[in-house]
Amino acid sequence: MEGMAEKAAGMATALILTIAIEMGMLMLMGEKRRKVLLTSVWMNAATNIALNTYITFVRCIVWEVIAAEVIIIIIEAAGYYLVTKDKKKSITYSTLCNGVSCFAGVIMSIAKFTFTR
Repeated sequence: MEGMAEKAAGMATALILTIAIEMGMLMLMGEKRRKVLLTSVWMNAATNIALNTYITFVRCIVWEVIAAEVIIIIIEAAGYYLVTKDKKKSITYSTLCNGVSCFAGVIMSIAKFTFTR
């Protein structure tokens, strides 16, 4: 059973990787504006910490995580819209960034489960 320090380390790792992945995705999509990139960092800090706290300390039910990811996509799209003023770009950024980082999280969870048992 994982202790509190291991859980905190796992959450910190998830946050750092999420920010790195989503920042990389934004740059791959050609985004260079500092304001947009910093907005991504702040939004990811808030949404990733909230989601991973729930998953780590409350429960991890697939349909709830999927619902939370959809809510996060909507919240982050709104955040991107506030700084880009471009609805299509905001939805694209949020959907692609969250899709890729969520997929990476699933792969890492499967690998952790597979190789630590």
